[in-house]
Amino acid sequence: MDVQIPGLLSNRYGIYYFRIHTRTQDRRISLKTRDRTTAIKMAIHIREILMSSEENDALKKMQLDSLGIDVNWMSETAKNLPHVGKLWNGMFKSLGLTHLVPEFSSPSNEIPKSAPKPAPKSLKPVEVPVVHEPPQVVITERKTLFDALALHMASPASKRLDPATLKGRVRHFNQFVAMVTNLELRQLDKAKAVEYRNHLMNPSASGTLSISRANTKLSDIRVVLGAAIESGLIADNPFAGVTAGSKSQLKSQTRSWQRWESNELAKIFNPDTYPISERILSRGPLEQKPSRFWVPLILCTTGARPEEICQLTLDDIKKTNDTNISYFSISQSEEKSQTLKTAQSRRDVPIPTILFTLGFSEYLESLNGIQKPRGRPKSGEIKRLFPDLSHSRQHGWYRNLSRWFNETYLKGIGLHEQPNKRLYSFRSTLINLAYAAGAQTPPLTKIVGHIDVNESGSVHTGTYTQTTIDEKKRILDSVSTEHLNALIDRITTP
Repeated sequence: MDVQIPGLLSNRYGIYYFRIHTRTQDRRISLKTRDRTTAIKMAIHIREILMSSEENDALKKMQLDSLGIDVNWMSETAKNLPHVGKLWNGMFKSLGLTHLVPEFSSPSNEIPKSAPKPAPKSLKPVEVPVVHEPPQVVITERKTLFDALALHMASPASKRLDPATLKGRVRHFNQFVAMVTNLELRQLDKAKAVEYRNHLMNPSASGTLSISRANTKLSDIRVVLGAAIESGLIADNPFAGVTAGSKSQLKSQTRSWQRWESNELAKIFNPDTYPISERILSRGPLEQKPSRFWVPLILCTTGARPEEICQLTLDDIKKTNDTNISYFSISQSEEKSQTLKTAQSRRDVPIPTILFTLGFSEYLESLNGIQKPRGRPKSGEIKRLFPDLSHSRQHGWYRNLSRWFNETYLKGIGLHEQPNKRLYSFRSTLINLAYAAGAQTPPLTKIVGHIDVNESGSVHTGTYTQTTIDEKKRILDSVSTEHLNALIDRITTP
């Protein structure tokens, strides 16, 4: 039965051999053993020698330990299996590496005989020949990382893996072995695991490696060492709990949105390029795609998330009874297909005065008489704040708008080359502008829907701090809007 390591095969008698198949040669080297673990370990060493010698002639000048080759184990193997000494000697001689290792010796009077041929067919019953198995390799007390790899390769779990996955796992483990020079398992500890993790995340040492890729490498090493734990070679897994980052950190790495600078904001809301139509200028009927005009402005002046604004209905535009302040009521509703990111996302956000200056009141009036919205839900009684947007179960309400803004509009004004600056960046932009205007953390978190924290990092600040809608509006109206001056002039000037 074939085993899942390139070049390692077994014949019909269960005796393993290693096949070297190239354009110029096709050699089969008998390993003279039926023990799977021993055969895999011998094959790993053969492959390491072959690969190291073929990659670069300069490698021949390196010490074998730096290639992950355990010379002591090979010498001990040669003493236990008589034929292995000749195998190692011939291999190093053919590769021109004899100057790196002493000649491996083995008792000449214990060379095992080759496996017997099958008995010829006969009408008479014949005795099944007894195949005398050669002595098994006695693994030395010096248990190394290669012992763990051999055990893993021989495990039933590895046989169930597809070849590509198994090959990648072996490659990742060999990279670790090359760094620590095939340590003894008893010398491997948590400190070395953390050191290797830091090595993976060091750009100068291993190049730019994503958190996801580093976690894959660490996970493969952890799985291989698990075989050593099951076999009693080690008590604990040094790589247990050693990761390059959590899922939240991975998401932060891939989507760490940067704020827009003042010159970039002025370019985005430039009245010569921003989607303004004659209908908006004349405060006339509903624009065909009003979300393209209003959503970026609302995000920039409130710090809300795109999905929170795009999913709003007309019923979510409310006013306070005492001060008559208009606000967005951001909440969750299955009937309206509205979702929230966190529990803190449920909040009331006052509508900044500058939006009314730009004509938001007229826009709300123009929505009267609009027919049922596109997408879910189909009920015509629910009127959307932006009827031009459609809903999908996977991407919500803001998918199409986000794609237009990020891929079309930003490209048209020359701001598309910064991958971490997108429609979502208006959120961090507002937060920074609010801090610059003197806003404090507790009330600001109530506006943007973050977890309440104070300067010391306590998550209990919100429990004792209540922020009124009046205070929220005062904060939003204090934020600088110089980048909107040109747009305001174009719209308000007759």
